[in-house]
Amino acid sequence: MKSIHLKSTLIVFAFLFSMHSLGQGGSVTSVVSSSPPATACTNTLLTVSGTHNFAGYTYTGATVVPSGNTLTISLNYSFGIGITVITPFTQSVNIGMVPAANYTVSTNLVVNGSPTSSYSSSLNVVACCGAVSSFTSSATSVCVGDPIVLTNTSTGSIAQGWSDGSGFVYTGVNHSLTPTTTGTVTVTLVVTNGTCTDSVSQTINVLAIPIITSIIPSSTQVCIGDLLTVTAVSTGASTTSYQKWFKDGTQIGFGSTLQSVASGVGLHTIKFSAGNGACSTEDSIVVEFLTPPNIDNFTVPSSICAGEMINCTSSNTGATSAQWFVNGANVGSGTSYSGGINSTSTIKLVISNGICSDSTEQIVTVNTLPTVNLGPNQVYCGNTLILDAGSGFTSYVWQDASVASTFTVNSAGTYSVSVTDANGCSASDTVLVTSCLGLEELDFANIKVYPNPTIGKTTISLGKEMKEVSIKVVNVLGQVVILEEFTNVNEFEINLKHFDSGVYYLSFGKSQTIVITKE
Repeated sequence: MKSIHLKSTLIVFAFLFSMHSLGQGGSVTSVVSSSPPATACTNTLLTVSGTHNFAGYTYTGATVVPSGNTLTISLNYSFGIGITVITPFTQSVNIGMVPAANYTVSTNLVVNGSPTSSYSSSLNVVACCGAVSSFTSSATSVCVGDPIVLTNTSTGSIAQGWSDGSGFVYTGVNHSLTPTTTGTVTVTLVVTNGTCTDSVSQTINVLAIPIITSIIPSSTQVCIGDLLTVTAVSTGASTTSYQKWFKDGTQIGFGSTLQSVASGVGLHTIKFSAGNGACSTEDSIVVEFLTPPNIDNFTVPSSICAGEMINCTSSNTGATSAQWFVNGANVGSGTSYSGGINSTSTIKLVISNGICSDSTEQIVTVNTLPTVNLGPNQVYCGNTLILDAGSGFTSYVWQDASVASTFTVNSAGTYSVSVTDANGCSASDTVLVTSCLGLEELDFANIKVYPNPTIGKTTISLGKEMKEVSIKVVNVLGQVVILEEFTNVNEFEINLKHFDSGVYYLSFGKSQTIVITKE
């Protein structure tokens, strides 16, 4: 523990010894006037350079003490604890306005109030001239070929001279020049009051004139409401803000491309201006804004029944053509269209005047037809016979204009019904009802059935020719298996081949029945 303490003590001692031997100062190596020549009528700035012995100096300001032709300047620094290292510094000092004279300048480096070094230099301060040179120019940037007007605003002078780098000096009060090449022109005005001179210079930028190569519109005829796009190609414009678009004199956009919605029917002048802040070039085109055609009326049903023709009509204003489309396929032209569609479809009409167009469309639903079935043809034998058209329809119309869902048959004849569903679609069906033969018309004693029993076909001989015969064959369960009509026959054949073996009943009316056995 003691050895460690001794080592630390030695380190601190060595550090303090080093500080003492090097000193808390530094040195000044140069003092230069930053804006020669120094004049008595302007503040004089001095740039002081040198080195500090330690890092961590803090500049606290300068004091200037004039005494005759001697100026004593003190640069004041504060110092705490720093690292022992030679540190360069540069400090700007404003000594204000001092009378014209040739001065000896003594510059001191002061640290914590103690001068540490001094540097001697000289400073020549000249008297100010009574003539002050100044002028204004009509522009700080111009294009090649544009004139620049220079106006003399000097005071206290009796003569002047202008120089613009062309090798000539012009002695007029004011001056003008016209640059012929791009780049910069430096103009200098020198004035005198007969005793001394003063001068001032100004640099003017000379820019190339912008060039517009082309102006290309998307079309020279645009419909009202459509987008007009115009693209310009140019060189020499400084920024996008110096590329401007005008419509009939009113600015409507910036940049090399214009996009504007067409408005106002007629001819319009679209102008493009390319500039660089000093000059600009313009070019223009003429476009025509047209009234688009209009579909005034479009009549297409929203739905139809299967098998119906769809009838579409329209009227328009300003169109020279009208085209109809079904599901994207062109199906005809003109103000109307009729045709069939098999399923739900989109009907579209497109009209045009050759440049502008208008369109509209309608989805049309195709509804299936209702189903009505009065059953097979039937025989009326004086019994109750009711024809039923079914339920779920919105209307019924029978052959006699009655409107019930059922119809009671009272005699032989042809019966029909037409039904309509909720979609307005209609369907119909027809059934034939014939009369039974009476006993007085048929002599059952002469009827022969052979073979009976049978394995399939059986012949029925009536004994005489009958103009009309209706028969019905019923099995033992009461099910009708054969129902047929014959005309102008004296015999006919029935076939039981595909029926089960057993007893079958052949009847010609209400009760006249012949038994037939199938083996």
